[in-house]
Amino acid sequence: MVQQYRCNLFDGSKVARRLANIFIGLAAIFTGACAERISLSVETFPLPTPVVEKVHLTVGVHYTEDFRSYRRTIDQDPWIYDLSLGAGSVDLFEQVLSSVFDTVISVPKAPSPSGQHLSPVLIIEPSLHAHVDGGAGLLAGFPKYTIRYGLRFYGADGTRLGSWTVSGRASNIRPAMRQAAAKLLIGLPEQEYILAALVRSESRDY
Repeated sequence: MVQQYRCNLFDGSKVARRLANIFIGLAAIFTGACAERISLSVETFPLPTPVVEKVHLTVGVHYTEDFRSYRRTIDQDPWIYDLSLGAGSVDLFEQVLSSVFDTVISVPKAPSPSGQHLSPVLIIEPSLHAHVDGGAGLLAGFPKYTIRYGLRFYGADGTRLGSWTVSGRASNIRPAMRQAAAKLLIGLPEQEYILAALVRSESRDY
């Protein structure tokens, strides 16, 4: 009688089927048998109004097409991440730059040493790199998102002056971007290219 009960339990009962489904599901999670696609898109990125002292400069900003339409697919078994961060990053920079500088002018073309001075005393060209690591299984914890913004600085005549990079890292994409934005707000006014342009601008006013 006992033997017959065991056969019924593990061969055809609802309990047995449920247990089997649970074990199959756990096996798929631990072995990464099926990739899960995660799409993350940031179209806007509202920032709280920062309390920073403005730099009295007119600067230009040039957004490359790669920056405006930034997309990246990252395969981190068992997940595939589709990141679309271009529009949100443009929105972030628009707010940061307008908070830091008196006037910000959009520069439609890439800066080049043409000898023709533009109205901005300095031109900034941002770039973006995003990465996801960790979180490759149930026991690996949450994935970490890294956002890296590079800034190229150009003089009014298009001569490249130098570059600067900030990054943010968090378990979600927006907090990582927010970290990078905070570093931009704090560190941008202290960059040597900004300070040098400010000195030149002030010397012309006297």
